Amino acid sequence: MKRRRRMAHAMTFPIWLAVLGCLHPTSAHAQWQLVVGDGFGEPDNHSAGAMVVFEQQLYVGTSNYEDDAEIWRSPDGLNWVQVVSGGFGDSANHEVSAMAVSDGQLYAATYLGMVTTGVEIWRTADGESWEQVNDDGFGDSANIGCGALAVFGGDLYVSTFNPPTGGEVWRSGDGTTWEQANSDGFGDPSNSGVFAMAVFGGHLYAGTYKQSVDGAEVWRTPDGTTWTQVNADGFGSSSSYFIRSMTAFDGQLYADGGSRDLWRSTNGTDWEQVVGDGFGDDRNWGMESMVEFRGELFAGTYNSLTGTEVWRSPDGEHWHQANVDGFGEPMNCSSASAAVFGEQLYVGTYSCGPLWIPPFQVWRTVGCLFADGFESGETSAWSSTVP
Repeated sequence: MKRRRRMAHAMTFPIWLAVLGCLHPTSAHAQWQLVVGDGFGEPDNHSAGAMVVFEQQLYVGTSNYEDDAEIWRSPDGLNWVQVVSGGFGDSANHEVSAMAVSDGQLYAATYLGMVTTGVEIWRTADGESWEQVNDDGFGDSANIGCGALAVFGGDLYVSTFNPPTGGEVWRSGDGTTWEQANSDGFGDPSNSGVFAMAVFGGHLYAGTYKQSVDGAEVWRTPDGTTWTQVNADGFGSSSSYFIRSMTAFDGQLYADGGSRDLWRSTNGTDWEQVVGDGFGDDRNWGMESMVEFRGELFAGTYNSLTGTEVWRSPDGEHWHQANVDGFGEPMNCSSASAAVFGEQLYVGTYSCGPLWIPPFQVWRTVGCLFADGFESGETSAWSSTVP
């Protein structure tokens, strides 16, 4: 396995801008720092599709259709080391589409092209030595990729994209022995994939991709085997066909509707729309990632014209844009992944440029730390910004 160590290109904002960001935390745009500007130096790394914190390091999984999937990690968000290359040795593994931590192990799931032996699940205890822990595709080569990973009731859950027979959900108590937890497509093959899962109120929720006359579905289970649909198809609109992300925030479950809309529920069965117009931009087709950070909900959009937008809200109703479109690069079409690490929010992008040029980027918010003397007004005692 090749290993490379490099310093990511970083851009530090002037201290006075960071101070303004601290003094006015509800201002429209947060301050951001570019920590990976060139896909880790790989021009074919077009997406940071997965991001997770494990053993005090930040891990980023990439999409690469030339040299295949990679995983990089960093102890500080600036210095990065490659720990997986070449798609775990399988040239069909073009993407690391999801990662999760369960029982002291880091799990990574792959997404493959159309010629495939099926999704693979890999794990590691130290970030360096990896082992595959499932049969390819869970025995079905039509399971061409993983949509999401989730930990619920002590078990690890894996959802798949399976166009012929419908998305599947698999679970394991030990990470090596697997059983299917749902019926294919929840009984409807047009539910071709499950791309979002979340734990809320004692249930595991799963959101589908269903590009049909009905629209996407949300299903939940209290025990991992008994599933019930808890929304109207497409939340009442066939244009809402792709639930890309789900998360719990402030006692409510939020679900992307996939068509400029965001929905939430206090009980998991009754839903209200809190965003219906793409935050005022009809080019924001969906919320690719959602995460809680410093008491607010952050949502990153898919926008292939002017670039991804990151929006934040303290209550799910009042929203403010937290970045400039595309972080200044229109080809940053999506906030493909997000994670909180070292008291900062990190966002990894997807590049939809021709031949995925430029490669993806990773950005983080800029926080402030002040030395003693700030309260007394002795500004000379202020420190610079720190990670």
